[in-house]
Amino acid sequence: MPNASQRHGQLLCLMGNAGTGKSQFAMQAPQPHAILCVDKSVIARLPDGFPDYDPALSFGKFYPPPAKDLTNDKELPSRNVFDAIIRDIETLKTALYRGDTDFEMGGERWPLPRTIIVEGMDFVRDHCINWTLHTQGKHNMDQFLTADGKPNRFLPWQLVASKMMEVFQNLAFLPSVRPVNVMATVGLDEETKSEKINGKVESHKTGMMDPGFGGKMALEAPRQFGDCWLTEIGLDRKYKVVTAHDGKHDKFRGLRSGRFGLASVEDVTLAKPFANQWLRLFGGV
Repeated sequence: MPNASQRHGQLLCLMGNAGTGKSQFAMQAPQPHAILCVDKSVIARLPDGFPDYDPALSFGKFYPPPAKDLTNDKELPSRNVFDAIIRDIETLKTALYRGDTDFEMGGERWPLPRTIIVEGMDFVRDHCINWTLHTQGKHNMDQFLTADGKPNRFLPWQLVASKMMEVFQNLAFLPSVRPVNVMATVGLDEETKSEKINGKVESHKTGMMDPGFGGKMALEAPRQFGDCWLTEIGLDRKYKVVTAHDGKHDKFRGLRSGRFGLASVEDVTLAKPFANQWLRLFGGV
């Protein structure tokens, strides 16, 4: 008999640098896939001959990259992409509620998904920053001021965190609507601290790595998932997921595991004869 987590699907965050196997692991989850590609222009594929995998059952919608240059004080950043992401998550929720065999997304017919993947949550955050600036009528984050006219660095990031928390809560709600896996991939940020040295404020890296959700969301966002794992590739070119702190990965914050019986580091390298690493670690939904 399936337990509660199997009935409701898995909630997983995969954090790691580019090229460490986040997408490869995500694509092994049960199909059909509904993929919101915020940091990629193509859908990742599994190798030919991978068992029970059909590229035609992975459906994706692609979003333009977020604007990074916020120095143009004549133009407000666009809010349109973040609005579209929110609408598409709502479309997925409605489709799960209805339970029809297929639904419309981005002008195409998609089958009802068994797995929803958000590729690039750190890019979603950047789009959220632009959305926040636009809705507040600001051109950049330095334009937020306190009542006495001093820079207010806390307020804009609090607004971003509040809006991003809505996104995470909406994603976390989806498996309760209908059995579906929900997965998000996110890059890593190295923590930077500022301190006054010889009368000057200087920034320095601390060596601690956070999932790239930004600010306090680096700690709060992983709690919205059942599991938050680190992906890495070793010198032996093997792909691994770190499921829990083991003494070697203490500089990586945000790690959490809701799974029992897993090693702190699991080898998920794909090699012939291929084995589905998602099913090995999670079982099916």
